Amino acid sequence: MEKLLYEGACSLIISTYNDFYSWAPIPSRRKVSIMSLRAGVGTVDITPEELTPLSGYPRVKRISTGVHDPLQVSALHLRNGSSALILVSIDLLCLDPTTVRSFRRSISDQTGLKEE
Repeated sequence: MEKLLYEGACSLIISTYNDFYSWAPIPSRRKVSIMSLRAGVGTVDITPEELTPLSGYPRVKRISTGVHDPLQVSALHLRNGSSALILVSIDLLCLDPTTVRSFRRSISDQTGLKEE
């Protein structure tokens, strides 16, 4: 959604549209075209409910005894015109390539974005 504004009245314009936020600096007094930046975020708790083997302890088999901090998956989706990006953070030590490909395929199928 592109807007035309006249610069000069304020130094920053912030607009909301469907719970997404966009901003643009307004430095001088002339007609400008502003492209909106849309952003969405989400977090999901992925803490296992049962006892789980712990990674990161070589040559020692350790099983969890409880939960100190929950494990989460967080995502940030940014879209500006025809460009889009999704950043995903997972509270895990590692993921195997097959799982990563599966996640990318699922995200691509659900959002229409290319796997990259």
